[in-house]
Amino acid sequence: MPKRKITDRFVRMVQPASRDVIFWDTHQGGLGLKVTPKGTKSFTVYYRYKGRLRWYHIDRYPAIGLAEARSIAKQVRARAALGQDPHGDKIASRKGETFTHLAEAYFAACKHKSAKQYRGHWERHLKPYLGSRKAVDLGTSEFVDVRNRLERKGKHGTVGPVLATASAIIGWGINEQRVRLSTNPVHGVKWEQRVTNNGRALSGKELIALWPVLDETAGPIWSPVFKLMLFTGQRHDEIRHMRWEHIEDDWWTQPTNKADRVHRVYLSQTARTILGNLSPDENGWVFPNTKGKPYAGIPTMIIQHVRKTSGIADFRPHMFRHTVTTELSRIGIDEKHASRVLNHAEGGVTKRYRHYDFDREKRQALISLERHLLEILSGTSSNDVSWNKG
Repeated sequence: MPKRKITDRFVRMVQPASRDVIFWDTHQGGLGLKVTPKGTKSFTVYYRYKGRLRWYHIDRYPAIGLAEARSIAKQVRARAALGQDPHGDKIASRKGETFTHLAEAYFAACKHKSAKQYRGHWERHLKPYLGSRKAVDLGTSEFVDVRNRLERKGKHGTVGPVLATASAIIGWGINEQRVRLSTNPVHGVKWEQRVTNNGRALSGKELIALWPVLDETAGPIWSPVFKLMLFTGQRHDEIRHMRWEHIEDDWWTQPTNKADRVHRVYLSQTARTILGNLSPDENGWVFPNTKGKPYAGIPTMIIQHVRKTSGIADFRPHMFRHTVTTELSRIGIDEKHASRVLNHAEGGVTKRYRHYDFDREKRQALISLERHLLEILSGTSSNDVSWNKG
């Protein structure tokens, strides 16, 4: 291919040949003027990205002049020198996938427990507002709007998890080179972290007020879910996904959970009675919805109804786990055994070498918990149970 200093006059006067010809500019490295047999003229620039030769089409002449073509060529080569791929960015911007397409690819590829938790935040707080947008066009301002929308609704505790979800999806897209962004736009969003009302235990008086109204306010599904949370200390997500085949005699085995490990839960007499009042479902779920699948979450209407009827204005289901944790400590259960009942993560190297299930200790802890909770609910407890922050 011929090399020469390209001038405005040359661009105007050059004639087509029998084949495509590219004239390389000696003034601006990498810039070429392509002339087709039909006389079409256009500017292009080449560069290297990860050792491979790449071409970047600038535009046709006379839509763009020589001076502007040189300026663009200079910028393209400068970006390439920084390790960027201008041609790839251009293609991604033109044909970039939507945020929804990127999110679905992320959830399909990432199977860790955080991805499962992110799915709900994505469906409720991101997809309805940003799902149709091209992922490459999303900037910090869009996620500031997400933050502001949640804060206006009073959902301050949800802001962090929702932004973490968006950051995980976009960060994955950047690492997989599906999104041509130099930085993750979510990282520029700031928010005030606030302590939510689910961070306390229920008092004895609150339990006494709450227990008799659960059947009326929470209904045949959520009343037993809440009661099992109190007598087992397990998360409502784990109880919602309980299956009959995982219950054997006095034990419920969770094959998966938030801790991402098998966990055995002793079922006290009260817990077994609660389960015994339920009818088995043909699909095997203990708490199936009308479609024969586990519920996606606890309806807000149910929580609001419980608050109104019980008089506990800040009631949240997670308070049951705070209550169980506090109560286990109150009756003298060793903190490590209480942690095993709740299935909290255990640190240290020793656990790798220990081959013991602690079933005996967990059973005794939950039997003691049942006895004391029944004393509280009957009003015969000798303790003035009035717990604050758990």
